[in-house]
Amino acid sequence: MPFPNEHSARIINPGEFKKESFRRINIADGIDTIQGRLENETTMTVQSYRFNAVKRENKENPFHKKVFTEKQAKKWLNDHNIEYILFEKAEIENKMPKSKQIFLTGYVDSWMSNDIRNEIESSKEKRIDVYISSYGGSVDHGFEIANLIQGIEATNSKEIHTYNLAHADSIATVIFLAAKKENRHIVGNSTMFYHEPRYIVIDEVTKNDAELMARELELQKNRIADFYIKNIEGLDKNEAFSLMEGETTIGSEKMLSLGIVSEVQETFKIAACKTITNLKFKQMGLFGKKEPINTLQLSEDVTIAFYGELKEGIEVQKIGENCNLEGEYITNSKKIVIDSNNKIIEMSNIEVNDDDKNFMNEISKVVNDIIEKALTDFRNEIDEKIENIRKTGSTQKIEKIENKSTDQFNLGTQSSVRKNTNEYLNAILKKRREKQEKV
Repeated sequence: MPFPNEHSARIINPGEFKKESFRRINIADGIDTIQGRLENETTMTVQSYRFNAVKRENKENPFHKKVFTEKQAKKWLNDHNIEYILFEKAEIENKMPKSKQIFLTGYVDSWMSNDIRNEIESSKEKRIDVYISSYGGSVDHGFEIANLIQGIEATNSKEIHTYNLAHADSIATVIFLAAKKENRHIVGNSTMFYHEPRYIVIDEVTKNDAELMARELELQKNRIADFYIKNIEGLDKNEAFSLMEGETTIGSEKMLSLGIVSEVQETFKIAACKTITNLKFKQMGLFGKKEPINTLQLSEDVTIAFYGELKEGIEVQKIGENCNLEGEYITNSKKIVIDSNNKIIEMSNIEVNDDDKNFMNEISKVVNDIIEKALTDFRNEIDEKIENIRKTGSTQKIEKIENKSTDQFNLGTQSSVRKNTNEYLNAILKKRREKQEKV
C-alpha cells in the first residue's frame, strides 16, 4: 500500500525480515532507507528506500528539505544501480491548514454580524473557515458579513472559506457566496433556499406605507440579484430573479451545475478532528428544512458541536485543534462525562448546597441589575430615534421595527450575559468543590 507523503522502492519483501529489527536510517537529503535483519542473519540489510514527496518544515531533521517527484525518485535509483521489486508512489496527505473556525448558525442579525466581525478581526490565523447553517434573517446584516469577508479577502490579509453545513437560506446564501468559488464547500446533502425579500408587518399600514415598502422591497431584490450575478459566473439577472421568485430550494448537484461551487465533497473536516459526514438530519419547518448544528461551550478552551438535543448516548464533535474530548465537564449546573469515542456517557444535575445557592442568588441579582440598566439605556436611545423619525414624517412601520429591535436586544443581552455569568459561576463552584474534597 502507498505510504503517506513518501515514495517507496521495495528491495526485499518485509516478511523475510525479523519483525522487531527494522530501523529507518537517513542516507541523503530527502532519502531514507528502511533496514532490518534477515532471518538467521546478524547484519542489517536494506529492505526499501523512501523518498520525501512533500515540503516539510522539520527543524529537528534538516535532511528532509529536498522533495522528489516519482520520476526523480526512479531516476535516482537508476543512477545508483539499485534494482527494486516494487515502486509505490506517495499518497499525499490532504492536511487542512491551521485555521480559525467560526460557526454561523441561527438568525442573521446585528449580534451575529458583530460577533463575526470580532472573531475575524481578532484572529491571528491566516485562514478563516466559516461554517454556515442558517435560515437567514436581516438583509442589511447579511450584507455586512458578506462585505466584511470580501473586503478582507481583497486585501490578501486572510483567506476565507465558507462551508454549507446543512443549509444556507435567504440572506445566508449571500454570506455563503461571499467567499471565492474555489473556497466554497458543500457536501452531498447541502441545500440553499432562495426567495424574494419580504417585510413582516406587525400593525396596520396606510397606502403610502405600502408603496414605500414596495419600493424598498424592489431595491433589496435588485441588490441581492446583483450580488448573485457578480458571484455566480454566467448567471444573468433574469435567472437570478427566477431563483428568488420561484421560492427555490436547490441541492448540491444544482449548485455544481450553476457554478456556485467547483466540487461536491464527501465530508468536511473540522480542525482535523472528527469528520462531519452526510448525516441524517431531522426534518423541521414548513419546507422540511434540516436541523442546524448546535454548539455548547463546556469550558474556557472546549466547545462542542452536535445535532439535535444534548443528551446521553449522542456523539459530539470538538471545535478546535486538540481532538481529545474525553473527560468530565461542569456546565450550567450539570455534569457531562464524555468517553474516548466522543460519546456522552453521563449527564446529571449537580447538587448545590445552601452557601452556593446564596452566592449564586447574589450574583444573579447583580447580573439582572446590569441587564436592566443596559436595556433601559437602549430603550432611551430607541425612543430618541423614534422621536427624530416622527419629526421627519416617517411611518408607523419604522417605529414598530425599532420596537421589535428592543425585544431582540432584550433576548440577546440576557442570553449573552447569562451565558458568560453561568460559565464564571460554574468555574468558581468547581474550584470550591475541589477544595472541599481535598479538605
